Amino acid sequence: MTHPDHQRKGLASRLLRVALDQADAEGRDAYIEATVDGYPVYVKAGFREIDRFSLSLEKHGGMPGEKMTVVCLIRKPVSRNTS
Repeated sequence: MTHPDHQRKGLASRLLRVALDQADAEGRDAYIEATVDGYPVYVKAGFREIDRFSLSLEKHGGMPGEKMTVVCLIRKPVSRNTS
């Protein structure tokens, strides 16, 4: 997650790019569980949604009944022709 003071500056996208470049170089799938707010960043990076679930925040110090939606996404490696 990116601290709210530093969101919308491209920092998460730059960090993600480093990780995806490594995954692509190794031919590996990339998997992530994202918040609904972060979802567009991952879709733009080529991830596709495979599942979503609701997490009770009450059990982790949240307000009674407070929940968060978590989106599960996967991205297949992208072959980059370097010639």
